[in-house]
Amino acid sequence: MTCYSEISYQVSQSGLGINKFIGIGGDALVGTTFDELLVELERDDEVEAIVLVGELGGNMEETAAKRIPNIDKPFFAFIAGRTAPMGIPMGHAGALVEDSAGNSNSKIEILRDKGVHVANTPEELKKLLKLKLRI
Repeated sequence: MTCYSEISYQVSQSGLGINKFIGIGGDALVGTTFDELLVELERDDEVEAIVLVGELGGNMEETAAKRIPNIDKPFFAFIAGRTAPMGIPMGHAGALVEDSAGNSNSKIEILRDKGVHVANTPEELKKLLKLKLRI
Protein backbone atom coordinates (compact mmCIF):
# COMPACT_ATOMS: atom_id res chain seq x y z
CA MET A 1 0.00 0.00 0.00
CA THR A 2 1.60 3.25 -1.10
CA CYS A 3 0.10 5.25 1.76
CA TYR A 4 2.49 3.58 4.27
CA SER A 5 5.20 6.13 3.52
CA GLU A 6 2.68 8.98 3.84
CA ILE A 7 1.47 7.62 7.18
CA SER A 8 5.08 7.29 8.40
CA TYR A 9 5.73 10.88 7.37
CA GLN A 10 2.62 12.20 9.14
CA VAL A 11 3.41 10.27 12.34
CA SER A 12 6.93 11.69 12.39
CA GLN A 13 5.54 15.18 11.68
CA SER A 14 3.34 14.83 14.77
CA GLY A 15 6.49 14.73 16.89
CA LEU A 16 6.37 10.99 17.50
CA GLY A 17 8.76 8.29 16.46
CA ILE A 18 7.96 4.87 15.07
CA ASN A 19 9.37 1.94 16.98
CA LYS A 20 7.60 -0.87 15.13
CA PHE A 21 6.29 -0.71 11.56
CA ILE A 22 4.77 -3.93 10.25
CA GLY A 23 3.33 -4.20 6.74
CA ILE A 24 0.89 -7.07 6.30
CA GLY A 25 -0.41 -6.49 2.78
CA GLY A 26 -3.44 -8.13 1.27
CA ASP A 27 -1.97 -11.17 -0.40
CA ALA A 28 -3.81 -14.48 -0.61
CA LEU A 29 -1.18 -16.28 1.50
CA VAL A 30 -1.34 -14.66 4.92
CA GLY A 31 1.71 -14.91 7.18
CA THR A 32 0.19 -13.07 10.13
CA THR A 33 -2.89 -10.98 10.90
CA PHE A 34 -3.63 -7.69 12.64
CA ASP A 35 -5.30 -9.70 15.39
CA GLU A 36 -2.13 -11.72 16.09
CA LEU A 37 0.05 -8.61 16.00
CA LEU A 38 -2.17 -6.71 18.42
CA VAL A 39 -1.45 -9.32 21.09
CA GLU A 40 2.28 -8.73 20.66
CA LEU A 41 1.99 -4.93 20.48
CA GLU A 42 -0.09 -4.86 23.67
CA ARG A 43 2.61 -6.84 25.51
CA ASP A 44 5.46 -4.65 24.22
CA ASP A 45 6.37 -1.99 26.80
CA GLU A 46 8.16 0.08 24.14
CA VAL A 47 4.91 0.55 22.20
CA GLU A 48 3.02 3.54 23.59
CA ALA A 49 0.26 3.82 20.96
CA ILE A 50 -0.92 1.81 17.96
CA VAL A 51 -1.75 3.03 14.45
CA LEU A 52 -3.50 0.50 12.23
CA VAL A 53 -3.36 1.22 8.51
CA GLY A 54 -5.90 -0.79 6.57
CA GLU A 55 -7.39 -0.92 3.13
CA LEU A 56 -10.44 -2.13 1.32
CA GLY A 57 -10.99 -5.84 0.80
CA GLY A 58 -10.69 -8.70 3.24
CA ASN A 59 -11.81 -8.70 6.84
CA MET A 60 -8.62 -8.48 8.92
CA GLU A 61 -9.49 -5.04 10.27
CA GLU A 62 -12.95 -6.20 11.37
CA THR A 63 -11.47 -9.27 13.07
CA ALA A 64 -8.85 -7.13 14.83
CA ALA A 65 -11.58 -4.73 16.00
CA LYS A 66 -12.94 -7.46 18.28
CA ARG A 67 -9.66 -7.44 20.22
CA ILE A 68 -9.35 -3.64 20.50
CA PRO A 69 -11.43 -3.28 23.70
CA ASN A 70 -8.74 -5.42 25.40
CA ILE A 71 -5.93 -3.11 24.25
CA ASP A 72 -4.82 -0.71 26.96
CA LYS A 73 -2.99 1.70 24.64
CA PRO A 74 -4.21 4.65 22.57
CA PHE A 75 -5.42 3.27 19.25
CA PHE A 76 -5.58 5.09 15.92
CA ALA A 77 -6.38 4.02 12.37
CA PHE A 78 -6.48 5.09 8.77
CA ILE A 79 -8.39 3.00 6.23
CA ALA A 80 -7.61 3.64 2.57
CA GLY A 81 -9.98 3.12 -0.34
CA ARG A 82 -13.11 5.05 0.61
CA THR A 83 -13.87 6.02 -2.98
CA ALA A 84 -13.27 2.59 -4.53
CA PRO A 85 -16.20 1.35 -6.64
CA MET A 86 -18.06 -1.81 -5.60
CA GLY A 87 -17.37 -5.04 -7.48
CA ILE A 88 -14.14 -3.98 -9.21
CA PRO A 89 -10.79 -5.59 -8.20
CA MET A 90 -8.43 -2.94 -6.83
CA GLY A 91 -4.71 -2.83 -6.12
CA HIS A 92 -1.86 -5.28 -6.36
CA ALA A 93 -3.70 -7.99 -4.43
CA GLY A 94 -6.96 -7.55 -6.35
CA ALA A 95 -8.94 -6.48 -3.29
CA LEU A 96 -12.62 -6.77 -4.06
CA VAL A 97 -15.45 -5.03 -2.27
CA GLU A 98 -18.84 -6.67 -2.45
CA ASP A 99 -21.91 -5.42 -0.59
CA SER A 100 -20.77 -4.21 2.84
CA ALA A 101 -18.05 -6.82 3.41
CA GLY A 102 -14.56 -5.42 3.15
CA ASN A 103 -15.47 -1.88 2.22
CA SER A 104 -13.61 0.99 3.82
CA ASN A 105 -16.67 2.62 5.34
CA SER A 106 -17.79 -0.54 7.15
CA LYS A 107 -14.27 -0.99 8.54
CA ILE A 108 -14.19 2.61 9.74
CA GLU A 109 -17.58 2.24 11.42
CA ILE A 110 -16.56 -0.94 13.25
CA LEU A 111 -13.28 0.60 14.41
CA ARG A 112 -14.99 3.76 15.64
CA ASP A 113 -17.56 1.64 17.48
CA LYS A 114 -14.63 0.06 19.35
CA GLY A 115 -13.27 3.46 20.38
CA VAL A 116 -10.53 3.79 17.77
CA HIS A 117 -9.59 7.30 16.65
CA VAL A 118 -10.01 6.93 12.87
CA ALA A 119 -8.49 9.60 10.64
CA ASN A 120 -10.15 10.56 7.37
CA THR A 121 -6.79 11.43 5.78
CA PRO A 122 -3.14 10.77 6.62
CA GLU A 123 -2.73 14.44 7.54
CA GLU A 124 -5.70 14.23 9.91
CA LEU A 125 -3.93 11.30 11.59
CA LYS A 126 -1.12 13.68 12.55
CA LYS A 127 -3.65 16.06 14.11
CA LEU A 128 -5.42 13.24 16.00
CA LEU A 129 -2.13 11.95 17.38
CA LYS A 130 -1.17 15.41 18.64
CA LEU A 131 -4.60 16.02 20.15
CA LYS A 132 -5.18 12.66 21.80
CA LEU A 133 -1.60 12.10 22.96
CA ARG A 134 -1.24 15.75 24.00
CA ILE A 135 1.96 16.42 22.10
